[in-house]
Amino acid sequence: MSFTQFKNKYNIINPVLISFTLLAIFIILPLLTYKYVFPGGDMGELVDNAYRVVAFGDLPYRDFWLLFTPGEVFLPALIYKIFGVNINILFIFFNIVSAFIGFTTFYLGRLILKDNFFSTILALLIFFNGITANYQGFSYIHIYFLFLLIATMFLSKFIEIKKTYLLFLSGIFVGISVFFRLYETAPMFIAAFIIIILNSAREKKPAKDILKVLSIFIAGAALVIAIFSISLWNIWVKMFKEVVFESLSHGTSMKTPYFFTVMNNWKLFLYIYAKQVLRQGILSSSWKVIYGIGGWLNALIYNILPFILIICAGWYYIQFKFRSKNALWILYFFIWGIVTFPKSFGRPDMGHLAYALTPLMILLVILIFEIDIRHKIKFNFQIIIKSILSICMVCLLLSIPIFIIDSIALLLKPKAEVKTEAGSFYTTNIGEAQDINSVIKFIKNNSKDGDYIFVTPWYSPAFYALTNRKNPTYYDSLIDLVARPNAAKQEKLCNDLLSKNTKIVIHYYAWGFDNKMRERQFQNTCPIIKYCIYNNYDLVQRYGYYWIFVKK
Repeated sequence: MSFTQFKNKYNIINPVLISFTLLAIFIILPLLTYKYVFPGGDMGELVDNAYRVVAFGDLPYRDFWLLFTPGEVFLPALIYKIFGVNINILFIFFNIVSAFIGFTTFYLGRLILKDNFFSTILALLIFFNGITANYQGFSYIHIYFLFLLIATMFLSKFIEIKKTYLLFLSGIFVGISVFFRLYETAPMFIAAFIIIILNSAREKKPAKDILKVLSIFIAGAALVIAIFSISLWNIWVKMFKEVVFESLSHGTSMKTPYFFTVMNNWKLFLYIYAKQVLRQGILSSSWKVIYGIGGWLNALIYNILPFILIICAGWYYIQFKFRSKNALWILYFFIWGIVTFPKSFGRPDMGHLAYALTPLMILLVILIFEIDIRHKIKFNFQIIIKSILSICMVCLLLSIPIFIIDSIALLLKPKAEVKTEAGSFYTTNIGEAQDINSVIKFIKNNSKDGDYIFVTPWYSPAFYALTNRKNPTYYDSLIDLVARPNAAKQEKLCNDLLSKNTKIVIHYYAWGFDNKMRERQFQNTCPIIKYCIYNNYDLVQRYGYYWIFVKK
């Protein structure tokens, strides 16, 4: 069977059957390994922040540090409220949300392309390469993107059947998304705003009708934002400052070169995999070599894809202008991705690039589809464009078998469990699990529920939620004080630490970010906190990278 014959047969399958098959895959595969999610770093902060809301009535911006809009905390807090404080239920819920992002992407593809094959490719790309896979994994809170996809579906239906209530519904889902992410939602709103104007202009509508449909779309978003703002009035002013201004300063404070992930992956390949080839031979190391090259290639595609798509989208409009029915959607996803893209320059790793690349992957598939249906037009540059885009798509799809192999390898490795009343997780590093269990046991034996403890390393698991203890300070994560050193904030933190009779401090002297850079190490950026700990607490136990101090 030729590829064209396969595609034609696939396109006559009932899309409902395809969509629910994809949904089952998207749910089952990540759930096989969801307990291997380490609840530290950003994930730990999410777990602990929600715990503070439920257990102690704390609010973001007022009682603890948060740079995102508050849905990031209130949704997991609601899950805790319904099911009890259990990190496993939280992770399962967000795995299901991630699965529905892939599911919804398939239906969005069907609405725009009317094609099963390319819609399936689209769903696979977004699920295994988009924001769900690359920013903290499937167990993190990506629900804002689900709402933006639903908003885009309503926008698509409006353009197709011209019912204005669909625009209002689209605006409502944009407004809900703002409750979870501001700067990631704004580019989609800008893209939708422009597309509504261009669509109306293409249909030769008068200016008053264009203003009317824009007003309906904006009204949907404004209604939801107004309801949220009123309900959050007591923290609204601080929230606005933190989310709109402070988050930008924080996000750009840890600048790294744009291609640093590509270079790091290449160095990793040369240092680890090439050494193994020399030591073990090419045949016995072949899979590791392929894996290393694949990791480097994936990072390279991630970094260069925005620039490729700028060139290809520009070529498309020069060649076909707005004659195609999908021309508006090419522009829509181009604007959405490219307006998001500059944010990636503050921290251009795979996770942060995914914010821009997720909508750009949809653009990638639509461009390939458009060129595919225009295959009768013969000229060399079109063949070159299609070949480049197809190579990018295939390289990104290689992450699917790699994900499956990684999952199987993870399940087969020896594992150790960290188990608490607030849930459990696995780690393949047996020693690390023993260290964490020892820390949890020490906390339980030397303090009571609700007592104050303090944790400095950003990479630590969510010790507050896992042990039912309270943080005496504004910061559940010290990443901001490391990224943006501030003496006044450090002094206040120390005062809170001492005035609230904090019994236990979990610390490690040499933690930080980008290990070769002194300016991103805790001991160099937070000397006031460091001396506060050493002057007022005694070191009593060392469990790996977790050193336990008790009050003198």
